Amino acid sequence: MLEFYEKTMDLLAIPMHQIRPYSIEHFEIAAIVVVSAILVAFLFAKTGASRAGVIATFSVVLLLFEILKQCLLTHVRGSYGWSDFPWQLCSIPLYVTLAYPHMKKGRDTADVFLMTFGFLGGAAALIVPESSFYPYLLLTIQSLVWHGILLMLSLYLMMSCAKSRSVQAFRPAAVWYLLAAVIAIVINFVTKDISRGASNMFFLGPNYPHMYILNAIYKAYGWIVESVAMILATLAAAFVVYFVSGVGKRK
Repeated sequence: MLEFYEKTMDLLAIPMHQIRPYSIEHFEIAAIVVVSAILVAFLFAKTGASRAGVIATFSVVLLLFEILKQCLLTHVRGSYGWSDFPWQLCSIPLYVTLAYPHMKKGRDTADVFLMTFGFLGGAAALIVPESSFYPYLLLTIQSLVWHGILLMLSLYLMMSCAKSRSVQAFRPAAVWYLLAAVIAIVINFVTKDISRGASNMFFLGPNYPHMYILNAIYKAYGWIVESVAMILATLAAAFVVYFVSGVGKRK
């Protein structure tokens, strides 16, 4: 069984040239992903498909892609990398979408979360793609499709949720994000030594963030200030997305 698994992973680990961030190729691919996300979101919004059904369907796709990613990355690297643990901002929609069909309460909060924080997770990976492009074909496809799905679900919910936006409605989704951020910090602390500082969920906690301006804040003021700045910036950006997406919505 193990031999079959290893051979399968060898077949799936198809090498490719690694796309350079901020190259013409990067921008072309990002444009294709964004346009595709908009078109698919528009299609689902106009067909009147069941929201729970759409989200449940893509939860299965996300789950299968996450399993593929974890198996392939571990195989090509020879050991498990804690930097790949699925608890980044762009990973949380997986858990939300899997839980969505079974929720008796909280679907409105889940809608807002996927609409806002899901949008940030999908867009950020396309804008700052250092961790999105791999020297392996399937891993790169997985990353692009994953973040494209996050954008698509976000845009679909923006189109299909007719309610006007309010701070009160946004607050529960913000609490979900804060809880996920606290868990991310705990994971980063617990795995700090075994990951050799590579564990960096949500770019929070004691490990070096490896993300532009966050690096400067981290060096100048330490991880606490950097983490607080990251959390506040994410909350502010998510609320802007939420507010802007509600322009013109009815009460």
